[in-house]
Amino acid sequence: MKSNIKNEASQVKIPSFQYQNHIYGLSIQKFNNKFQINNPLIATSTISTNTNSFNIIYINEDNSISQKGEVTNLSFPLSKISFNEIDPQLIATSDINLSLYKIDFLIEDEVEMGLNCNYSTDKFKLDINKIALLSQDEEFNAPITSFDWNKTNKNLIITCSIDNTCSIWDVNSQQVISKLIAHDTEVYDVSFLDGENIFVSVGGDGELRLFDLRDLDNSQIVFDSKDGSGLVRLSVSPYDKNYILTLSNNKPYFYLIDMRELSSPV
Repeated sequence: MKSNIKNEASQVKIPSFQYQNHIYGLSIQKFNNKFQINNPLIATSTISTNTNSFNIIYINEDNSISQKGEVTNLSFPLSKISFNEIDPQLIATSDINLSLYKIDFLIEDEVEMGLNCNYSTDKFKLDINKIALLSQDEEFNAPITSFDWNKTNKNLIITCSIDNTCSIWDVNSQQVISKLIAHDTEVYDVSFLDGENIFVSVGGDGELRLFDLRDLDNSQIVFDSKDGSGLVRLSVSPYDKNYILTLSNNKPYFYLIDMRELSSPV
């Protein structure tokens, strides 16, 4: 018996964007914890010269691509780039320092960007302004490996670095308000959980650690790879904060951690 089901996927035009260099970092804007198909994307380059860049890209209703803004001549490849989930006009990037950018939308019909993204991309212009360069002003600034915006306070960012530390920044004052030695080796990734105070990190020591900003003298080892392999990336489930994914630097699989069952990964 023949099936009458058509392969609809083959008839759908999939948006694609040809970048001038190798793409390393990606971020998509979301508002009120929701994605929409025409929310902007960011793509960053990774090349060994001081001509790195990032682009803000829109997917139009016909699935074509519009490039609406570009920041060029970055001295280093960016280790991460991310929209602020509370204020979608703020962007943070990391390399040696933490940089903040604000997107200004000049929209013909005066629709507020971020509050209503259902507009045609030919009706607005985009301006990207660097508003802050957050540096610890030390003799040697260790490269920042990753960062995360706080989920409830748009003025808090946490960064991690190859010098074994995590730093919590106040965006308003542009100062570090807390800094701690988080791991015995490099810290490769960090993420806030629900609320303003709890965060997790992973590092070259193979450990996933849990911290509370109200008591930084103590931490909890949530998971240990126990085989000497470092953990390089983590991702907290947006639906259930008890679930955390983490990747090893030399394993062909990932670990799924349930914070309620810490004896072993799922």
